[in-house]
Amino acid sequence: MSKSLTFLQLSPEFGGTKFGPFEGVEIRLGSDPQRNDITLPEALGVSPEHLKILRQQDDSYIIAPIDRTATVYIFRASGGKPKQITTPVAVISGDAFALVTEEGPRFF
Repeated sequence: MSKSLTFLQLSPEFGGTKFGPFEGVEIRLGSDPQRNDITLPEALGVSPEHLKILRQQDDSYIIAPIDRTATVYIFRASGGKPKQITTPVAVISGDAFALVTEEGPRFF
């Protein structure tokens, strides 16, 4: 059984940078380079440990704010308004999330 690799990509308005591949079960995003797989500038309002992405055994994903003050918005592939999340949420391919504000760094 081959392990699937995970990639994250910033939306084009944030440069379109592609991150990965990540092989582990957990990917962390935040402003502290010592504790995160992807580091974003604290000047954007990103917490030292902001968000974690957990890969499930069936290759589905869960995103979870690490801290209650870490603001995360989810954009569903099916459309609709972005929704702020405060608890772990399952995501599917095509969904996106933004950190800090709806206009903040958005990843796919």
